[in-house]
Amino acid sequence: MSLESPQPVLQIIHVTDLHVKHITANLAQKLYAKKRRIGARIIQNLIESHHLFGWQEGTQGHYPRAPEAFRLFLKDLKNNDQRWFSEPGDKDSAQTWLLDTGDLTAFGDEDSIEKGKAYLETWLKELGGVRYRALFGNHDAWPEAHPMAAILGGFQKDVESQRSKIYDKPEWQPLSWLKEPLSVAIPYTDSRIELYGLDTVAWSPYVNTIAAGKFPDDRFTDFRKILREQWSKDKNRHFRILAIHHPMCFPYQLIEKPIRLLKADKWAQEMRNDKNDPPEGFGPLVHLFLSGHTHAAYPAGKLPNSVTSIHQGLLHDYQLQLVGGPLMLNKSEKTKPVTTSSVDRSNCQAQILRFYSDKNQRGQLKMTRIPIWSQDGSKYLYVEDTETDVWMYYDTP
Repeated sequence: MSLESPQPVLQIIHVTDLHVKHITANLAQKLYAKKRRIGARIIQNLIESHHLFGWQEGTQGHYPRAPEAFRLFLKDLKNNDQRWFSEPGDKDSAQTWLLDTGDLTAFGDEDSIEKGKAYLETWLKELGGVRYRALFGNHDAWPEAHPMAAILGGFQKDVESQRSKIYDKPEWQPLSWLKEPLSVAIPYTDSRIELYGLDTVAWSPYVNTIAAGKFPDDRFTDFRKILREQWSKDKNRHFRILAIHHPMCFPYQLIEKPIRLLKADKWAQEMRNDKNDPPEGFGPLVHLFLSGHTHAAYPAGKLPNSVTSIHQGLLHDYQLQLVGGPLMLNKSEKTKPVTTSSVDRSNCQAQILRFYSDKNQRGQLKMTRIPIWSQDGSKYLYVEDTETDVWMYYDTP
């Protein structure tokens, strides 16, 4: 294949918030295991019946037919355009990565985790064994019971056990997300596209009850150190993507405020690199944030042609936050979604991001965003929606 300009570099298939619910998943089972948890059972019943803490929104699980419908979509995607499915190291074609940004399960139970992993493996096989990165979310951290029930039921040890279980999964080890980022070379340059990940799950049941997120200070210190060491070696500028579960920036309504990333404004300043660390003109730490959690895609609809025309909270002019919608979430009818023009709250969504390098546009990447949508994951197959091109920058042209 002859090189094109712009040259296809990378395709990211971004899925999030699968909320897989195995047929055996049952939050009440642990609470009935010991008589002393009767108070926790009462509280959980109240939470469930009155839809407190948005109970119904995240516990309905997934549409059973959706995983197969999405597999068929991926099959057609690959068959229709082979350019995006090269082997690593193949300079004549682009790579594809599958990215899952968390909440694989509804309750964090082992059966649902294994079922969710099986779905991911089926999609990877359909795509031809492409590289992938998977994060866990706040629902995966549930000790097979609602966090409030964990507090009242007196089984904090189960929370710690859940954390150990999560970290034992090879794909769910947060340090490896930093030390072993996915990367691909950008044609015509000495630069790369790099994908890192940070854990935003708050392991305290008190914080997880309201679905809030928290950046771990030690992991962020590791991230900054990795970037500092990289910069000191060659001063090459790379395009960095950060995968997180809770968004850095999202237009939350008042009723939604509790589920945010705690101290988000502080972390936005850190990601802008206000402290000049790495020093000497390094620029922002991250150029593109990819996340989920909110059960809504943001921004929705057509995007401006340049990242510098998209203004999101305290993010840098050259930074962009893209929040993916839930891939196959069976939302409850009790849920009353808050809607704004900037978000899309459809039940079944994903997004494909395609990056191109143009030898005549140094320090830039053209990113094409293709929303993927389905009515309910069963009656209709997933289809592509209107695509948008956005020029992203990792250096000053």
